[in-house]
Amino acid sequence: MALLAFRRRFGGLTYVALIAAAFAIAAWNIIGLIRLVAPRRRLVAPAYMVATVASNRVLIRNAIAQAPESSGAAGGVDLDRTTLIRGLGLRQRFVVIVAMLRLYRAVMGCSACRLDLGLHTRDAFDILLLACFADEADGTIIWTDDHYQRWAFILSRARCRLRVAQHGFFDDGIAFPEPFGAIDLLGVRSQRFVGMFERYFDVRASFVFGTSTDLDDLGRGPILILASSAPHIADEIALLERLRGRIDLPIAIKLHPAHRYDARREQLLALADIVCTADQRPAARLFVSWNSFMEFDYESAGIPTCSIARCGGAEQAAAQIIERLRPAA
Repeated sequence: MALLAFRRRFGGLTYVALIAAAFAIAAWNIIGLIRLVAPRRRLVAPAYMVATVASNRVLIRNAIAQAPESSGAAGGVDLDRTTLIRGLGLRQRFVVIVAMLRLYRAVMGCSACRLDLGLHTRDAFDILLLACFADEADGTIIWTDDHYQRWAFILSRARCRLRVAQHGFFDDGIAFPEPFGAIDLLGVRSQRFVGMFERYFDVRASFVFGTSTDLDDLGRGPILILASSAPHIADEIALLERLRGRIDLPIAIKLHPAHRYDARREQLLALADIVCTADQRPAARLFVSWNSFMEFDYESAGIPTCSIARCGGAEQAAAQIIERLRPAA
């Protein structure tokens, strides 16, 4: 997957970009190893938080605020790289150094055509720090999200009390060679996801939480918002072409900020009355997507939703939307 992403972005310069990225990641890890000489500072917070990506901090705090019991994590410590380094003892730091040296020895021992392995060391140092800290944090609460399963997997096998806030849709059909551990408390967006998590984890307790219902007023009155996803742009174009002239609502489009669109992007935007910025969450009369997890945010705000995927395609979704928005007789 990493090679495909590099090839799409850099084309003929893929190999150069790959080497540059691998060396940059190695330098970042070396800086981390050097910082292990910092004096220890014992961490005594009742709970900690590990967000796999920065944007998920808000998600985790929403789950913490709605948890059925007070965890003390609302004002807890964010376990970033600096905090973890300062929180490790001498023995744990030695374990991290040896593990990183063994990892890079394995990577360097591979053939030159596997330079992409250097990309997969991006999180290695931070994961090692977290694993050592969590295994010493016997009974301590650590909150995380499930955006990248490797973080939750490691924490579930440690001696901490793991609490997880659901980030997105969950694939429960993957077979792993090693069993997952326990989740002390699981926050999900819908009760139907609990069984999916139980395919992997020993889920001891769960609850349903919502995110902030604060939506942006674009000043255009009731609108239809389409949350776009680049892989499904053909269905989105087909849907909007069927809706144009058949509904009275302005159509707003929010492009996925992490997706790279092809030339059809302009064709899609030409069908919109409003193009949203990456940071906007517009209030709407109806939320539409292929199958976006944002649907749960809008449902929390009491806004009806429509999934193209669940409808069975653009034609069926358009028919449902038109029927739903038809004025009452």
